Amino acid sequence: MAAGKAQDNFDVLRRIGLERRKQLPARLSIAVVGGLMLLFSAGGTAAAICASLVVMSQLLDRWSWHPIIRDKNEKLGPRAKFLAYLGVFQASVFYSLIGGFLWFFGADADKIIAILWIAGALLHAAIHMRHEIRALAFSTVPHIAFLYGLPIHSLITGAESGRGTAFSVIIAITLYVGHLVTVVKASKQLTDHLEMARRDALDKQAEAETANKAKSEFLANMSHEIRTPMNGVLGMTELLLQTPLQDKQQLFAETIHSSGSALLRSSMIFSISPRLKRPNWNLTPHRFICRAWWTTLPPF
Repeated sequence: MAAGKAQDNFDVLRRIGLERRKQLPARLSIAVVGGLMLLFSAGGTAAAICASLVVMSQLLDRWSWHPIIRDKNEKLGPRAKFLAYLGVFQASVFYSLIGGFLWFFGADADKIIAILWIAGALLHAAIHMRHEIRALAFSTVPHIAFLYGLPIHSLITGAESGRGTAFSVIIAITLYVGHLVTVVKASKQLTDHLEMARRDALDKQAEAETANKAKSEFLANMSHEIRTPMNGVLGMTELLLQTPLQDKQQLFAETIHSSGSALLRSSMIFSISPRLKRPNWNLTPHRFICRAWWTTLPPF
């Protein structure tokens, strides 16, 4: 049971790592867009510093997931997992840092962009990491901290847009996070249900294949057990037919021989039918005259 859970956890982490590696170009492209917004809002220095930190954090995140992506078994030590979690955490911090720069150094309109930026990053992290609780926590906590921290700072200091606006933003963020938690929980429950259904289907398929194999082996063994004594019966019947017999005895012996031949053919069908289900069964076309073949069969 523990080994199965460890394997499941490893599979989830490896799948997350592979997805993060595929999404790296998209995240870097979005970071470039954020740097351009900072360039027009906060100046070239802030934009260059923030964009450089985000790019370095994304590359560090990619490096931190490399041990999990590289290894193809569940024997992962706590160091490899800690590196992955730490990589996700620092990447989230520096990604939200673009929103922080927009909030503090941009105009009042840039504050809306800052909140939308961090909220979008939180949505992506929550959906992407929902299958692994620790990765979910390490990736979403920085975004949530920035989402609440920026308006709380304005609420405490009363700076710029004022406390009323900051309080409204906090309420909106709370509603957003609440809805997001509900959606993520429902999505995770649905995913877990589908995974359980998939495993149940695989188990039933394995049971059906085992039962079918047992049936095929039983038919093959029974066919062999029938054919062996039946050949003896048919051989002795043929010898009996070669001896002088009365008409009634001749009829009885021929009936025994024809009935035994029919049973032998049936047993041959039983022995061949399991082989027909094998994927490596090869059929060779052969021309024959049906009437001539039918006349060679003994009467039933």
